[in-house]
Amino acid sequence: MNAFSVPVRTGGKAQYHPRLMLALLIFSYVNGLFSSRRIERATYRDIGVRFVAANLHPDHDTIATFRRTNRTAIEAAFAQVLL
Repeated sequence: MNAFSVPVRTGGKAQYHPRLMLALLIFSYVNGLFSSRRIERATYRDIGVRFVAANLHPDHDTIATFRRTNRTAIEAAFAQVLL
């Protein structure tokens, strides 16, 4: 998990743990959700996504920023999951 970086949030917005964000992305990808906006919506509507996200609701900007800043680490983690 040390390979992941979490951008500093301002304005009182919630800070999400990298493990939560990684689990959310992997679960979403496996279930065919690739859009950050659709993943955000699924945290409200889909019980599986809500469970993985610990009933938290990261907004689409947070998901997109995490994905963009941690691209190589996410690719490596996803490859490990597939193996």
